Amino acid sequence: MFNIRNIAIPIRVTENQYLKSSLKDTVHFGKLMYYTKIEGEGIGDDSEDRIFGKSKKDVTTITIKDPKNGQEWIISSKDLTQDPKIEFKLNDEIKEKIGVACFSLITFEDFELYSTSDNQKHFRLKAKALDDIKKYIQEKEKFTGNKCSLIVYNPSNFLNSIRNSGYEANKIKYYDPYNLSRFFENKDGDEPYYYFKPESFKYQREYRIVKINKKDFPENGENVTVDGISKDDTIISENQMNSIEIMINVNN
Repeated sequence: MFNIRNIAIPIRVTENQYLKSSLKDTVHFGKLMYYTKIEGEGIGDDSEDRIFGKSKKDVTTITIKDPKNGQEWIISSKDLTQDPKIEFKLNDEIKEKIGVACFSLITFEDFELYSTSDNQKHFRLKAKALDDIKKYIQEKEKFTGNKCSLIVYNPSNFLNSIRNSGYEANKIKYYDPYNLSRFFENKDGDEPYYYFKPESFKYQREYRIVKINKKDFPENGENVTVDGISKDDTIISENQMNSIEIMINVNN
């Protein structure tokens, strides 16, 4: 039985100058390591190639004393907040070969019921989801210096085209760098580290397609044709996001 909560609508924040090519099944893959270089620009992440634990800034001094001989060990609280091993990296050879195409997924949890008529229920985006998407658009516009729009994809065509392309893809999982124990709870077996980002990027709702080359990925990225990914998609501006809605027919 179909579960409405499994609905996911793919979107992509795209510079207006690239909209035409994006509507022709062209997908731009950026070099994974490029995003580590634009950390601090809003959309970049300097830990794209690794999981990195952090310690709280506030530090308490703790003294451990052996009453027999008076020996004391003085340590700081930050030494106790993480496991001894706090950094896990991708292999240096492989990380230079990886390219990623970044989309976002709007899920059913991002919607709220706002009207009911006859046998239909209408859901619209929650204020939090709208604010997060607007933030993403504004940060990309600030970084690129260009106006951006949203491409909204047909979910079935989008996912089927990726499946047929042979590329791997998955939703990004977000972790608290101050509490890596939660990261290990969320990690599924050998899931690659490039599917994890610090929770400060959670507003991006990222869905990532990954392309791994035999040689180093080009610094300027690659444009790749993914057949059918743009079929039945549509373009909307930031001001038109309220028009995205889910309508459910309810059979009595």
